[in-house]
Amino acid sequence: MHYQPDFLTYKPIFKSSEKELLLGLSKQYSLQNLIDNPRQFQDSSIEYSFVSSKIEGNAYTLKDTVNLIKFGYTAGSKTFNDALMIKNINQAFDEICNRKHAVYPVLSKPFLCGLHETVSHDLLPKERCGVVRKENVSITGSHYIPLSGEALLDAELEVLLKVANTIDDVFERAVYTHLNLAYLQYFLDGNKRTARLMQTAILADQGIMPLLLRVEDIIPYQTSVLEYYETGNYSSYAQLFVNGYQYTIALLQGQTQEQIQAQKLAEQAILARGH
Repeated sequence: MHYQPDFLTYKPIFKSSEKELLLGLSKQYSLQNLIDNPRQFQDSSIEYSFVSSKIEGNAYTLKDTVNLIKFGYTAGSKTFNDALMIKNINQAFDEICNRKHAVYPVLSKPFLCGLHETVSHDLLPKERCGVVRKENVSITGSHYIPLSGEALLDAELEVLLKVANTIDDVFERAVYTHLNLAYLQYFLDGNKRTARLMQTAILADQGIMPLLLRVEDIIPYQTSVLEYYETGNYSSYAQLFVNGYQYTIALLQGQTQEQIQAQKLAEQAILARGH
C-alpha cells in the first residue's frame, strides 16, 4: 500500500454541528485558564506526556512519570530512553503552551523541525534531529509503505504546510496537520509524537486549550491513525477528537462523571459522620 499524494488534498473533517460544539467548548475553558493555574498546568502536562509516550510503547507508569517530571527521579527498572522520551515531550508541551517557540509561524518548516529537535533530543544522533530522513521506514501493524527520497519528502511537506495554512477552521487545521504529518513520516523517528505536538501547537497558537488524550484513548487513537494511513478517512479520528475534547474541558472544569460522583460521595460521607 503506497503513499497517496491525494490524501494531502483538504476535505472537510468535522460536521458543522461538531465544529460548533468544539468552538463552544473552547470558549468555556481557554489555554490561558490553564496557564493561570500552575498546579493544573503541571498536572495536565504530566498527563499529556504520559499518554503521548504510552502511545509509543513507553514502559513508564503514571507514577513513574510524576516522579520523573516533578522530582527528576528515573525509574530504575525502565530504560533511560523512556525517561528521555517523556522529558522531551514534556518540555515541548511546556514551550508550545507558553509560546516559547514563537520565533517562527507554527505552520512552517523551521517550527516543525525545531519541534522535532526537542522531541528527538538525545534519542537520535544530533545530525538526524529536525531533518528529513534518508532511510526507508515501515509502519508496524500496517500494510502502508511510506514515501522515500529526501526531495520527494521535502516537496510533499511543502504541499502539506501550504494546504494547512489555507484551512480556516482551527480544529480542522490541527487535525489535518496531525494526521498528514504522521502519514508522511518526514523524520527518521518521532513522527507521531511530533505530529501530536503540532496539533497541540496549532490550537495553542490561537489560545485554544489543546486536546488531552486519556489512557483509554490509546488503542482507539492507534486504530484511527492506522485507518487514516490506509484509507485517508478522517472519521474515526474526528470522532475520537470530539469525544476527547468534551472530556478534556469537563475534566478541567471538574465536571466529569467521575469527579461529580466523587464529590457527591464525599458530601454524603461528611453528612453521615455528622449524624
